[in-house]
Amino acid sequence: MNKKSVEQQLYDAVFLLSLNQGYKTVDYLPPKGFAYPFVFIGETFNQDAATKSGLYYTIQQRIHV
Repeated sequence: MNKKSVEQQLYDAVFLLSLNQGYKTVDYLPPKGFAYPFVFIGETFNQDAATKSGLYYTIQQRIHV
């Protein structure tokens, strides 16, 4: 059973995809002097929209290259 939130699952999947493509991938904004190129998996945003027929959920993941 997966107890991770949907946001965390998305973050983990994007992070793993970036690593598997061979990119230096970080989960924090690196300090000055950090060698380029790198990928910073940034902020996650979610928006809920309740309607008469259900709840719609949208997630956005910001990726800095």
